[in-house]
Amino acid sequence: MEDDLADKWKSFSLSEVEQADVGIQDSLQGSIDDHKDYCLIFSLLTRKFFNKEAFKSVMRTVWSPVKGVKFFDLGENVFLAQFADQGDKKKVCLNSPWSFNKNLVLLMDYVGDVQSSRIKMHFASFWVRLYDLPLMGMNSETARSIGESIGNVEDIDLYSQSPGWGVFLRVRIRLDVCCPLPSVKRLCLRNGEVLWVHLKYERLPNFCYYCGKLGHSDRDCELWVLKRALFEKDGFPYGVWLRAEGRNSTNGQRKSFSRVLP
Repeated sequence: MEDDLADKWKSFSLSEVEQADVGIQDSLQGSIDDHKDYCLIFSLLTRKFFNKEAFKSVMRTVWSPVKGVKFFDLGENVFLAQFADQGDKKKVCLNSPWSFNKNLVLLMDYVGDVQSSRIKMHFASFWVRLYDLPLMGMNSETARSIGESIGNVEDIDLYSQSPGWGVFLRVRIRLDVCCPLPSVKRLCLRNGEVLWVHLKYERLPNFCYYCGKLGHSDRDCELWVLKRALFEKDGFPYGVWLRAEGRNSTNGQRKSFSRVLP
């Protein structure tokens, strides 16, 4: 709606008073931006109505900031969290993804030069498990290559110079939630053989079994509503198997890791 109004204003015949520019002083802008390292913008990825106060209350509880946090409403579904300590903010980011009523909570760093009505949030970080890798591919290089083909690699749960032999490898990837969740990746070996690597996501909230996107279920999927007469649910391309069992689990063989940062 705000975008529509902005487009209309461009076509209006504005008065001299309305057209006169107002500059933001550097001193004022700087005083506000001093808080940016303590702030997070967040939103709930859902098409449905939700109780804002309950949402903020649950986030305060599950985030458990040591030194406190203040919440501010920036729009219909855009909120700002101002932490009293940078360590609390960092903990919230590192322990994401978070969810409320099984819906994904989107996080974004503070950006001072964007209007709240124009804030667009469509990225989230997940620990993704890579299953059925060839033995020679159970290393950080392969994990990084697969991760970078999906999104931005933020972390790899593996010793940098050691093979990660086990059931799976874990890589933390920042994904575009507007796109379907990848469920497999094609791996080409040097001898020309093609293998399929299966992906599973830790702490995966609600997503659509038909289109593979986060933020809604198949019952609310616009694509599925149009085509449900032609398909059976058993034939959905996605399913509960995309969720990794357990929470923050290792592959069952390694108990401690040195993180391989990008």
